[in-house]
Amino acid sequence: MPEGAFDVMGPSGRKLLRAEVGKALDDRPVFSISSANSEEPRCSIFSSVEGESRLYIQGRRGEIYGFLDDSGKGYALKVGNQSVMRVQVQDSQALILMATTMQGRVLATAGPF
Repeated sequence: MPEGAFDVMGPSGRKLLRAEVGKALDDRPVFSISSANSEEPRCSIFSSVEGESRLYIQGRRGEIYGFLDDSGKGYALKVGNQSVMRVQVQDSQALILMATTMQGRVLATAGPF
């Protein structure tokens, strides 16, 4: 798996976040997001263990926040046993994503990349 880091820029060209793809201590792939001028990740998303499609979300200082469970055309964010948000793939070729509440209200969009 390729590893590296990149800056997330706003429309004005200002650096908003720092994203990094790497490996966790147990060799699982991990995607981490930090504030623009910080080394400490605010959020990390870990791949699942062998045989699971679930992604693990960890907050600051390593506490588990929730899970992203495969829901066909995207993922459902679960905190405990409750689904709280959907992340849907709008266009897999262009990597266009949309985050919505469980009731369908759009929270954010991303892409194309």
